[in-house]
Amino acid sequence: MGADKALLDTFEKLYSSRGANYAEALSKPLAKAAADIAVRREKLRKEIDDHVSLYPPEADVTDVPVDFVSNDLRPVLSGERDLYSQYAERFVKARTTEEKNEARALMDRSLNTVNSLNADIKAYKSLKGGGFFDADNNLISEQAFIGKQNDKTQEIFGVFTGKTPLTIDEETKRLGFFSEKENRFVPVNEFEKFLPPQKAEKQAKVLNTILDQASKGQIPNNKDAVEVALKQFEASLGEGDRVENIKSIVYDDLLVPGFKLIDLKNDEFKPLLDELDSDDEDIRLAAEEKITDMMRNNFRNLVEERAGIFDRDQLAQAQQKINLQTQALRQRQENQLKLNKQFNYKAAYDDPMYARKFLIDQNPNYKEEVVVNMLDDKETRVADITTEKGFNANAARMRELLKIVNDKFDIQLGDGEVSIGPKVVVTEDAEGNTLEKPVTRIVEEASFKSIEDFSDYIQRQLNLI
Repeated sequence: MGADKALLDTFEKLYSSRGANYAEALSKPLAKAAADIAVRREKLRKEIDDHVSLYPPEADVTDVPVDFVSNDLRPVLSGERDLYSQYAERFVKARTTEEKNEARALMDRSLNTVNSLNADIKAYKSLKGGGFFDADNNLISEQAFIGKQNDKTQEIFGVFTGKTPLTIDEETKRLGFFSEKENRFVPVNEFEKFLPPQKAEKQAKVLNTILDQASKGQIPNNKDAVEVALKQFEASLGEGDRVENIKSIVYDDLLVPGFKLIDLKNDEFKPLLDELDSDDEDIRLAAEEKITDMMRNNFRNLVEERAGIFDRDQLAQAQQKINLQTQALRQRQENQLKLNKQFNYKAAYDDPMYARKFLIDQNPNYKEEVVVNMLDDKETRVADITTEKGFNANAARMRELLKIVNDKFDIQLGDGEVSIGPKVVVTEDAEGNTLEKPVTRIVEEASFKSIEDFSDYIQRQLNLI
């Protein structure tokens, strides 16, 4: 309209002016009108481009099937981009609010389609990248390949291994696949319904913990304690999908290798397992309860067996301890008999100087020669047991004499004294570190600085006896 008005004004001027140059007069307003149109078109194009710039980029299609990307995904994205550009131009050129709202709605619909497809691609890659669909995945439960679930497992495995093609639904523009088993399009946000169940690892941990506790005697072998353990087991079944957890415990080796809570070879169990997949809720719940009861009873027997084994082991260990103590007592008695033959006990008990005579007076081997002057004259004297030489010379005889009063005591030389007391084996130092070689030492009961002191101590003990 602006350009037309300029032309009319030009013609008016032409007819009103005589002798004017009509070509020159006409060209100037026409050029100005054309320039105005170009400016408006440039402004319009910029507004359209500003809207088109909001169009999201294509999602990362790494690890997405190449055929699907080239034949399905990119044609849809390209088509939506073209539509969005058209809607953006319509929006910019719209003269009424109604026209603008209509164009904006179409633009938003196109953007939503693209954003949804990008999100679907991301979700697909996330599932595929998790390695969950590897055929040798040790986390997948055996139930994934049994009954109705097997059909779903095979189809979803096909989607991620290329056997089942990815598609884009024409109506919804969502990524997914067509399920032959369910005769419908399955969008990526429903893939989880087809995912193969995982092993009930958490429940297995509870089971094995309980069995370990029973084996260690931490669960007493009585009805109340066992029932508490069973309730822990039953509570764990409700963490997650209860039916899948039950099936996993039935089908998978979750306890002792080769041991299952349900004997799958027993024909009476198969109908119950099939009924777990029943569409009839009453049938399914009845089957679930029966299988749970069987599992509960078998697990109770296993816990009681482990607890019983612990009790029997404890009894056997106690009996072994008694046997060892009896053998030790018998050995001490035999040793005492040997000593009775070696020593004249009546004389030892009756003679108030028996110990001194035994170590000092009656045996010259327990005396030593010493030089008394520069002429090398020598004489004998009682050996000094606080020296290594004197101790070693007397040790055997001293031990024999010590056994008369206490056969559990031993003797030891250290720091210029002879100590007697019970013998202990030290395996750690003062800081609690384990020693490479255990050290035997005496827990001191008494100490002596001479053989006379030692013999007098022994004599006092004999007198007490």
